[in-house]
Amino acid sequence: MGRIDIFSTPIPQLGHRLRTVRVYLPASYDEGDDTYPVLYLQDGQNLYDDALSFSGHSWRVGQAMAELEHAGATRGIVVVGVDHGDKRRADEYNPWKNYFFGQADGSNLVMGGLGDAYADFLAETLKPLIDRRYRTRPGKQSTAIAGSSFGAVISLYTALKYAQTYACAGVFSAATWLAEAQMLDFIQTRRLPAAQRYFIHTGTREGDGKSPADFDNVYIQNAQNLRDTLLACGVNADDIHFALHEGDHHHEKAWARHFPTFVEWAFGLTHKL
Repeated sequence: MGRIDIFSTPIPQLGHRLRTVRVYLPASYDEGDDTYPVLYLQDGQNLYDDALSFSGHSWRVGQAMAELEHAGATRGIVVVGVDHGDKRRADEYNPWKNYFFGQADGSNLVMGGLGDAYADFLAETLKPLIDRRYRTRPGKQSTAIAGSSFGAVISLYTALKYAQTYACAGVFSAATWLAEAQMLDFIQTRRLPAAQRYFIHTGTREGDGKSPADFDNVYIQNAQNLRDTLLACGVNADDIHFALHEGDHHHEKAWARHFPTFVEWAFGLTHKL
């Protein structure tokens, strides 16, 4: 199994706040001078260690990558996990400021608005830093980005805004409900690149049956709207991996199960990287 390299870096686009970055380096990384593709993931605390994860269950990225390497599917991929900003997570992961209605106490929350600056950080500050610090393949075709829930929203937005940088966006259980109209409008006003792909994963129990807003159906409909908008904007159907998973909840356990499939699809592991 590879190792995790951890460091902190400021976010100049957000007032130089420090952010922890957790980088998975393949087992082969220290054995030679090979270069590696790179996958950027949001919510770094939830990726590698169950004890650090919000839910008590991580994506188990290290184990998944080690299994792919052991199976010979890949010599390795560098995985860059960026910690979320705690109480600022919803703001940083959403480009548009919106009201979230229906709190238990009858109040409304205002969330979002910092996502554009955070996307700039990912593409303009963090990626060049990673390419300097590690032996990466910096080109678009060797670079992907992904996340879950609000992390999926900002990953998709970043991939669309910086289409020259990312070849694939992994969109797990995207919480586009906060600003779906703005996201779909953003897609429709972009000139979508021919060489970009989208992995859209959604469970049928995202709301866990507890939300008065019927989030089970909200997530399903939002995912279908996203797929249909991408297709209407000219994205080839072969460049969209769309899956509704029966019984899957809005949880790291579900995302962990489907993470290896995403990696294989995103990086074409049936072919030599």
